[in-house]
Amino acid sequence: MKPNSKQFEDKIRAMKGSEIIMAMVEGLQKPKTVIDMTTYGKAVESDSKEFICFGCAATNTILSLCNIRKPENYLLDTTEFNNGFKDYTKFLKQFEIGVNYIRTGHIDIYNNIAEYLSIAKIRWYDELPSLKTYNYKENLHHYIKLAEYNKQLNN
Repeated sequence: MKPNSKQFEDKIRAMKGSEIIMAMVEGLQKPKTVIDMTTYGKAVESDSKEFICFGCAATNTILSLCNIRKPENYLLDTTEFNNGFKDYTKFLKQFEIGVNYIRTGHIDIYNNIAEYLSIAKIRWYDELPSLKTYNYKENLHHYIKLAEYNKQLNN
């Protein structure tokens, strides 16, 4: 399924802050790509001539929210992924950047982007660890707690 940017925007705008956090968590728990937090999506050809897709928290969040089971040929890198949207807009790129700020624990910067996009802000109460390629699995529980905190606040 090629994503439709209007449907994607509507879906994100209907989500609560806790749901956005959990979408990121679930994207990392069940990634559609090989996790690499240094990229927003890229692909390399393996020795067996198959493409291996890499992606960060934002890439896997978006793939998950678009119900894409695994990357297709048009999702080989960020440019191709963006071209997969019928009418790619700034919204997707800004949301992608926003999720990256969540991943790095910069909720205040995410909230600035959220205000600009008219999507749910996130309330936070403590410092969060930055999720990196080598440490995200052992630190996801901090983000689950943040989502639970926001859910209690009906956010």
